[in-house]
Amino acid sequence: MKKIDNKGFLLTELLVTATIVSTVLIFLYVQFYSVKKGYEKSFEYNGVNELYALGNVREFLSDTGQIDSLVDMVRGPEKLFNPVPYTDIISNHLYGTNENYFNALITNSKIVKLYFMDEDITSVINYINRINDTEAAGSVATLKKFLGYIDYDRNGSSYRLVAEFTNGSFATLLVRNTSSIELPQPELIELPPIGDTNEEPETFDRNIEFNYSGDTEEYVIQKSGTYKIEVWGAQGGTSICNNSTCSVTPGYGGYSVGTINLARGTSIYVNVGGKGANGNLSDCAAGGYNGGGKGTNDGGSCGNANDDEAAGGGGGATHIALKTGVLSSLENDKDKVIIVAGGGGGASWTYTAGSGGGYLGGVNSTTSQTAVTQTTGNAFGQGQDASGYADSDGVGGGGGGWYGGYANNVRNQSAGSGGSGYINNSNLIDKHMTCYDCTADNNISTKTISNTCHNSEPTEDCSKEGNGFVRITYIETASNEPNTSNEYNIPSEYTMLSYIESTGTQYIDTGIYPKSTTKVEVDFALTSTTTSGGNGWGSSSYQESFLWGSFGNKFSTYLSSTWEYQTTNIALDTNKHKFELQSGSQKFDGVEFGTSTIGNTATSNQTMYLFAGKVEWQNSPEYFIKERIYEVKIYEENTLMRHFVPVINSSNQVGLYDLITETFYTNKGSGSFTAGPVVE
Repeated sequence: MKKIDNKGFLLTELLVTATIVSTVLIFLYVQFYSVKKGYEKSFEYNGVNELYALGNVREFLSDTGQIDSLVDMVRGPEKLFNPVPYTDIISNHLYGTNENYFNALITNSKIVKLYFMDEDITSVINYINRINDTEAAGSVATLKKFLGYIDYDRNGSSYRLVAEFTNGSFATLLVRNTSSIELPQPELIELPPIGDTNEEPETFDRNIEFNYSGDTEEYVIQKSGTYKIEVWGAQGGTSICNNSTCSVTPGYGGYSVGTINLARGTSIYVNVGGKGANGNLSDCAAGGYNGGGKGTNDGGSCGNANDDEAAGGGGGATHIALKTGVLSSLENDKDKVIIVAGGGGGASWTYTAGSGGGYLGGVNSTTSQTAVTQTTGNAFGQGQDASGYADSDGVGGGGGGWYGGYANNVRNQSAGSGGSGYINNSNLIDKHMTCYDCTADNNISTKTISNTCHNSEPTEDCSKEGNGFVRITYIETASNEPNTSNEYNIPSEYTMLSYIESTGTQYIDTGIYPKSTTKVEVDFALTSTTTSGGNGWGSSSYQESFLWGSFGNKFSTYLSSTWEYQTTNIALDTNKHKFELQSGSQKFDGVEFGTSTIGNTATSNQTMYLFAGKVEWQNSPEYFIKERIYEVKIYEENTLMRHFVPVINSSNQVGLYDLITETFYTNKGSGSFTAGPVVE
C-alpha cells in the first residue's frame, strides 16, 4: 500500500493552533489592560473621599438655594451672555451670601476648581475641543481628560457638579432637582457641618500652633468664640569675627499677645518670621522671612569680604492678619492686621543688636540711636538692608516689624535695631507686648513690658531665640454672644435681648449710691462718636464723682472726690467694649489705665444712672450718651447688688431686668429704648 504524505496537514494544524493561542493572549491582555487602567483611574477619579467631600458641597449649594442660579447660567436667560456651556462656581463667586462658610468648606474639602454643567457633557467636550487659546486650553486639559472617562446619558435632563482637588484627582456627582443622593460616610477630613450654618462643631482644634514655614499660612476658624493670640518675632543673625562666629547676641524676637472674638468660617493669615542669616564672608547675610533686612560683610556689599568679618541679617516679624501676604504688602490694608511681633536686628562684630520691640523697636548703644515707632521706621513691615562696612566689621540688618528697624553704617554702632510690634487693632483686648531690655509703656493701645527673659522655645512674656512662632488658643464662647434667658431664669413675661439702645434722651436709675467700695462692670457700644465736651453715665456730687464714658473724644472717666480726669487714650469708636471700674483699678477691655482715686470715705448723694449722668447741682440728668448696653454688674464690697440684662416685656416695654432684686427697670427719660435682637 502506498503511504500517505501528512506534512501539509501538520503545517496547517500548527498555524491554526498558533492563531487561536495568539487570539486568546491578545484577548487576555486587553482585558487585563482594561482592568489595570480602570484600577488606576479609580485612584485618580471619583475616589470615595472625593465623592464624600463633593457631596457636602452639593448639599450646601442645595440648602442655600444656589442650584437655581447655577441652572440659569447653563440653561436660563443668563446663557445669552455666557457662551461657555459650563460655569466655574469658585471663580465667578456663585455661592450666595455665605462667603466665609463656603470658603471654609472648599478649603477643608481641598477643592481647587468647581464646575457646574449639564448632565449631558457633549457640549462641554465640544467647546473645549474648539478652544484655540493655548493657555485656556491648558487650563481645562485635565478636565477634558476626566470628562472623557465619564459614562453619561446624552438624553439626561439633570445637572452635574465636577470638582478638581489639590491632589490632582477629580470627582463628579449629578444634581437632580436639587435633591441630595445618599453617599457612604467614610472617615475623612473634618468638614464644617452643613445645613444650619449657625450650628457649631462639637469637636475642633482648641490649640493651633504655627512654626516657621517661609510662607503665608491660612487658617479657617472652626468655632466662633474668644481666642487668645500669641505671636513671637524672629531673632536676628549673629556676626563673624576673625573668620569664626562671634560671641555676641543678635536681637531677640519680640512677643505680642491679646484676645479677640472670631467668627466661625473667618480666614486668618499667619506669617511666622524667619531668623536672620548669620554673617557671610562671600555674600550678604539674608534677612529673615517677613521683613528682615540684609547684613553686609567687611567688603561693604553683597560680594566677597575684604578680610574676615561679616554682620548678620535682621530677623523677620511675625503677624496675623485678615488678608494674605507678608506684612510689607499690607501697608494700604493696615486695618486688616490683627497683631505683630517685631524681629531682632542682626549683630555686627561684638556689638549687640536691638531686639524686636513693643511700641518702640529695640535699640542700644551699639545700634542706631533712633528707635522705630508705631508710625515711623525704615519702612512699614520691612527692616533696612545694610550697606557699607562701618569699621571694617560689616553692618547688621534691621529687624522686621510693624515698622522695620534700621541698619547703621556707623563705627562702633553697626548692629541692626529691632522692629516694632503692634496691638492697636480695636478688636483686640487684654493685650500687651513684651520685649527684651526695651522701653515700657502703659497706654492701652501700646502697652509694653520690658524683660530679660529669652528662650528658644515659645514662652509666654519671653523674647524668642531662633525663628518666630504663633499660638492660637480657644478660650470660650465669644463674649458678644449673650447668655439665653433660660440660663438666667428670667420670668416668662420677659424676653431677653442682645442689648437695648438709647437715642440720647433715655436713662435708667439704678438706685445705687456709689462710694469707695463700689465696683461697676459694663459691656457697651457707642452708636455715635459725636460728643460736645463730655458724655457719660454714672453719678456725681460735691463729695464723690463716679462718671465714665466719652470725654475729650476719648474713652475716659471721672472717678474721684476731686474730679480727677482719666483717659484711656483710645479714640471713640462704635465697637463693643467693657469698662471695669473701682477704687484703685480702672480697666478698659481688660487693660489697666489711669490711677483711679475714688474717694476713700465719701458716698455720693446722687444715685447712679445708666445712659446718662446725674450731678448734684443739676435738677435733671445730663451727659446723655447714645449707646447700646449689653450687660451691667454693680458690686458693693464684692457683693453683687445689681445684675442688669436687656429685656422686653409682654407689653413691649424695653428696659433692663435686674436678676438680683428681680425688678424690671424702665426708662425714666423721654422717648423709648430701642430693642436689640431677641436672644434665642
